[in-house]
Order: sequence, then C-alpha cells, then structure tokens
Amino acid sequence: KRGWTLQELLAPHSIGSNHALAAVIHEITGIDEDTLTHTMSLTDISVARRMSWASGRVTSRVEDQPYSLMGIFSVYMPTVYGEGPRAFTRLQEEILQQLPDQSIFLW
Repeated sequence: KRGWTLQELLAPHSIGSNHALAAVIHEITGIDEDTLTHTMSLTDISVARRMSWASGRVTSRVEDQPYSLMGIFSVYMPTVYGEGPRAFTRLQEEILQQLPDQSIFLW
C-alpha cells in the first residue's frame, strides 16, 4: 500500500516485468493485469481508473501521494514539501492541462 509502489509496479519493460505475479498484484491493488504486463498502455487507461489505483495508497507525507502519481500521468510539476493538500490540487490541474480526459471528475 506504499504510495511510491504504484509507479514501481507500472515501470517500463526495461526495468522489469510483472507477468508471473500479475494476477496476485491485480487482486491486491486493483491495477489491471494488462497494464501490469504492459500489454495495455497507460495512455489507454482513463484518468479516473488510474486515480482509483492510488486511492488506497498510504504515504508518510501528504504531498507524497500526488507526487508519486506524476509519472503515471506523464505530468511534471515542482515538488514543494510543506504545501500539504494543495499538492493534489496542483496535480489535478496539471493533468487537466496535459490530458483531454475529463474522467478526472468522476473518481
């Protein structure tokens, strides 16, 4: 349930493959097996779905929750420790600027 584990699980092929454990990881995290095995691209997954994967994540600092999601949305923003919940708002704003997917409002 660590927040940063989400990016680690979805790392590109060159870093590793989750084929052998895909079913178990899916059961625990809710991340689609096709995404874990890289047979489906993250860009084919709605923003709402990707956000749902993060909903049960736990981080030491409030800011780490949104910061750990930047990679799976291909958005980049400065990390400003101490900003608290504002970091999540900034992440959503960045996602809306970069991706035409309005499902962000559904999750």
